[in-house]
Amino acid sequence: MKKDFIPKRNSNLNIFVNNFIKRLDNHSADLEMKEAETEKVKNELKNHMKTFSNMISLRAQAKAATEEFNLSKKNTVDLLRRTSQQIKSSKNYKTNIGQEFGIINRYEPVKDFSEHKPVLKIKLNGSEVIIKYTANSADAIKLYSKRGNESKFTELSIVFRRTYTDKRPNLSRSNPETREYYAVYFVKDKLCGLESDVVRVTVP
Repeated sequence: MKKDFIPKRNSNLNIFVNNFIKRLDNHSADLEMKEAETEKVKNELKNHMKTFSNMISLRAQAKAATEEFNLSKKNTVDLLRRTSQQIKSSKNYKTNIGQEFGIINRYEPVKDFSEHKPVLKIKLNGSEVIIKYTANSADAIKLYSKRGNESKFTELSIVFRRTYTDKRPNLSRSNPETREYYAVYFVKDKLCGLESDVVRVTVP
């Protein structure tokens, strides 16, 4: 295979271009190259050298920015751990506060549910309502619902799986229906902890 005289490595190409410009200055007249054409070639080559220089500069800046970010990240994680430990050490600390801060390991089994509450997430799938919740090692949740013109919540189901689908048809098939849900943890056949926040959805 015939070897190309133009270098492929960027740094070597930059050296090649710089030398090429100098040789144009030295020999363009002898080679009967038009001055305007020579200047156009030189300008384009110089522009390439400028873009190469900018690339090297940006690489250095990016490296410095990455190093700065990594150091900041380490310091931030350390600060979060220290502050979280300070929060947990307070005599007024409760597990629901830890839940709000997000400083309780979700994989750590909960032993005392007295200050815990489920977090419900809902979405529509056509006319069905899909409800998911945080288990926190509880056996299940007891789910309550209120819809349409109903004035109070009633028990809908004890949910042992992480997802529950409400397939009930609307009270009035011709009108949309607002449904509200809340839940309480269910552990060893007993209600435990706090009521979840109420979540709402409108079923078309």
